[in-house]
Parts: sequence; C-alpha cells; structure tokens
Amino acid sequence: MPGIEMLAHVSPPEPKALVLYLILMLMSDNTVETGYLFRELQLRAFTDIRDDLALGHVVVLLQLDWPRGENLFLKAVDKICQQGSFQYENFFNYVTNIDMLEEFAYLRTTEGGKIHLELLPNQGILIKNSSPPLGLLPQEFKLQPSSQAADRHHTVTR
Repeated sequence: MPGIEMLAHVSPPEPKALVLYLILMLMSDNTVETGYLFRELQLRAFTDIRDDLALGHVVVLLQLDWPRGENLFLKAVDKICQQGSFQYENFFNYVTNIDMLEEFAYLRTTEGGKIHLELLPNQGILIKNSSPPLGLLPQEFKLQPSSQAADRHHTVTR
C-alpha cells in the first residue's frame, strides 16, 4: 500500500532451536553438502564391518527427528540383533527417547533375543574383572543367601 511502510522484525532464534535446526540440516538429504556427514556415519554404522560407536551416534541423532527416524532406528536394532551384542558407553548420557529405551530393554529379554548390551562406562572391564576388591578375601566378599533374597525385594519398593 502506498504510504505505509512494512517492517519485519525478526527476533534471534533460541539457541536450542538453532542447534536443532543445524543438526537436522546436517542429517538431511536435501543437498550433497549438508547430508554428507550423516550419510557417512550411516555407511560406517550399517556396513558389514562392525562399528558400534557409529551405530550409537546414529541412534542418538535419530532422537532429534523422532518419529520420522523410526525406520532407520529399526534398521539399527536389526543390525544389533544380527551382531548379537552392542557396546556404546555414552548410551545413558545421550539416549532419552522412551521408545528407544523400551526397545533396548526388550532386546535384553528372552523374546528380544537376549542381546548382550554394554551401555555403561567401563562395563566391559567390570564384567571381565571378576576378582574381589583389594583387601577382601573371596569368602568375605560373598553375602549370605538369605540377606541377598531379602535385599532384592526391598529394592523394588524403594
């Protein structure tokens, strides 16, 4: 309209929204430049050569675009099932999507294939090192069976 000035005020985006936008751009397949990094990560994660770190990174990034990334997540779960185990020590630091957490919990069950998951830092070292702590004899390290059973039921009600 003549005589009326149009002003557009664009406020700066929130940092969280900006980071989300930039990560989604890196993951998108729209252009060669932006989708390249995520495609490279997927290639490393889904090839015949085992790369649990790349597979874990893919799972973490798929949370940002959930549920659109669900098909690729199910592909990651299939890869883990084929391997029979999965090791990603940053899992509980970065995976917070309840659907993903439920799927990983299911993988540990008999119905889910009893997949061996190492998701805690240094879990592999703890499993392999079965010697008692320094200063304790193996006999002193064991609890009485009755106290073990009683303690197990208390953890559920706490």
